[in-house]
Amino acid sequence: MKVGIVSDTHFGYRRFEEDAERQGREAILSAAKECDLLLLPGDIFDTRVPRPETLASVVKILNEAAGAMRSRDVAKCAEYPFFPPIAVIHGTHERRARGLVNPIELLALSGHWISCHNKTVLFEKDSVEQSDVHFPKENASDIECKLDAEGLRDKPSESSLGCERIAISGLGGVPDDLAKEALAQMSCKPVGGAYNIFMLHQSFSEFIPSGAEMLSLEDLPQGFDMIVCGHMHAPHYSKKKPFLIPGSTVITQLREEEQGQKGYYVLDTEKKSAEFMPVKTRPFHFVKLEFSGTKPQDAEKRAKEAIEQVMKISKNEKPIIRLVLSGTLAEGFVSADLSSLQSADAFLQIDNNLASATLADRLAFIRELRAQKESARDFGMQSLRKKAQAAGLNASFDDDFFFELGAGPDAVFEKMKNFEKIFQQRDENPATIKKKEPEASGPK
Repeated sequence: MKVGIVSDTHFGYRRFEEDAERQGREAILSAAKECDLLLLPGDIFDTRVPRPETLASVVKILNEAAGAMRSRDVAKCAEYPFFPPIAVIHGTHERRARGLVNPIELLALSGHWISCHNKTVLFEKDSVEQSDVHFPKENASDIECKLDAEGLRDKPSESSLGCERIAISGLGGVPDDLAKEALAQMSCKPVGGAYNIFMLHQSFSEFIPSGAEMLSLEDLPQGFDMIVCGHMHAPHYSKKKPFLIPGSTVITQLREEEQGQKGYYVLDTEKKSAEFMPVKTRPFHFVKLEFSGTKPQDAEKRAKEAIEQVMKISKNEKPIIRLVLSGTLAEGFVSADLSSLQSADAFLQIDNNLASATLADRLAFIRELRAQKESARDFGMQSLRKKAQAAGLNASFDDDFFFELGAGPDAVFEKMKNFEKIFQQRDENPATIKKKEPEASGPK
């Protein structure tokens, strides 16, 4: 069988809502026209409670996809005989509190797709006569009544010679710190004699190395022929370790890795391979500019030139540009005003991280402190000695003495009294002053 895999369409994403609708529609319908089964591993919607207009748009797309699949001999599910072969799990954007209905569950109740969260659903091709299973024109309540009355939810599949079976197991998105526990407690298991696919919607440390709480590929359940993961927006496929990330169909995070193509995958279970199918998307450019001791007007000029260069290669389509400026300004400048760079011909986001040289030094100090894992006192004294040496001063002062000077007026007064005694001794006998030990109250 051919399995179409479309993820992270983010229908209803307000910033690029038209892009999300157009590109998600193209991916789902293109996959429906050529595949026997569709998988949607989460974040189909951008919000937990989509607007009615967004729900209506998605329902129209699903109805069209079901119509395209109805005209061909595609996979069937005996447990849900009146549903199109579209298997779904919820993502992090759709997850709601226990007891509340999320939009994935809502459209599963209406018969538009089959939710595979924490369960395994078996699909077969050519297992029954095509006339025995059809997609309904009835409304959601009629479907539910018919399923319950005929006992079809628990009806076993009738196998036939040469039948191909695909078992889809799923686990909807959960917080990263609960993911391992959720995997350990899930009810899904591989089915013997079937091609087994496990869907989930999580982050993995191998792809987003930013947190110890994320799952690792080593945490994945065993016995599945393919793991399909939503949530991460850059597509990835590994045949050696069967792991597939469809990626998103719309740009939402404006990260550097989102510059590549958007689309969906077609998994061929017979050939045991997957092919990425791109869809037409709005061009996105992530541009990084580094500066060192630059005047604000020079930074603005270089940024403007970078934007103009992107516009030249974008042709007639309005691009998305994320411009990241980092580094230091020339001495005496605190910030750079880049408000004049706004363009009506592009969706432009500017990350102005330019800092004064003084601020950059402070940030470098903090980074070095963390790297060396020293106390602020030790690191500060080291820095002070370096600057004293650079200025040609004696850098052998005592740490305790230095910090006592900051203890308050009384402590400083006592130190000054001790200095006065030392100076008097020097005047009385300059030849021996270096050999004398200071009094108990003086610096050691």
